[in-house]
Amino acid sequence: MKNLNYFIVIIVVGCLTSCRKEAPLKVQEDPRSAYFLPNESATDEESIMRRSFFTEEKSYLLFNDTLRHEFLGVDYNGDKQYRTERLNMGYILAGTVDGLQSFTHLLLPNIEEKRASVAFMKNYVLPDLPYVLRPYSWFLTSSTEIIDVLGMPSYPVAIAGERSVAVSLGGIATLSDNQKTVLASQIIATTVAYKVAKLDDVAQRFYAVSQTLYGTQFPVVSYTEEENKRELLQRGFIVQNWFIEGLFLLYGSIPSREKDLESYVKLVFTSTDEEVNAQYAQYPVVMQKYRLLKTIFTEEGYLNR
Repeated sequence: MKNLNYFIVIIVVGCLTSCRKEAPLKVQEDPRSAYFLPNESATDEESIMRRSFFTEEKSYLLFNDTLRHEFLGVDYNGDKQYRTERLNMGYILAGTVDGLQSFTHLLLPNIEEKRASVAFMKNYVLPDLPYVLRPYSWFLTSSTEIIDVLGMPSYPVAIAGERSVAVSLGGIATLSDNQKTVLASQIIATTVAYKVAKLDDVAQRFYAVSQTLYGTQFPVVSYTEEENKRELLQRGFIVQNWFIEGLFLLYGSIPSREKDLESYVKLVFTSTDEEVNAQYAQYPVVMQKYRLLKTIFTEEGYLNR
């Protein structure tokens, strides 16, 4: 019996000693940060600018869509092998852009344009954008071309996605203060629309107005763009929409919830009450949705003007 008690004491003491020696838990860092921040040893101006931007603004700063390009070794043919990861805007976007579209980014060509672009973001965009609505990273480019599923090109000011908001800022230093203000409003609107769509309690208040219409179609007589626009406005939608049947482009389709929300966010951030009233006063549902969204943004602290 003595031997048994002695054995039990040894086990208990051993367990307590093991617990005392156990290393404290460490908080795991987000591994993606290694791809979005330059190496700490890099002392060039761009690397310092990017690290400083993250510290001050709580979002990563990118000037290139290549996140990493790591050498893996040489294969049996003697060819060098790399692991490359890029921002795939077509993959990460939701709502208005899908993976069937192609994206071409023209990068900012020199450090002077990068300085001017960062200064613009800090002076015109970020002061009006609460931290909760900021993206994981900003990808500052000279321009971005999108080719849609019909082969038509477009050149958006900003494209929002899960990991980044790509912003076209080529020649930003040549713009007037008024032009910069207008551009900033468009960037903020795109960014906020994407973020708000993911804040379910906020988005649902807006969606409730037109909830029964999303995903439906309506009859039109002439299938013209003008008639389509008028019918949509009467139903409370300010963005054009259509559907494809075979080889034909047809109107008479209600936009998605995401398109609807994005269009009104842009209206709130790029227009005054007077401008909205002058353009849409004859469409009561449009005015209802505009006022509702502006009220929501004011209540949530998203609107600083």
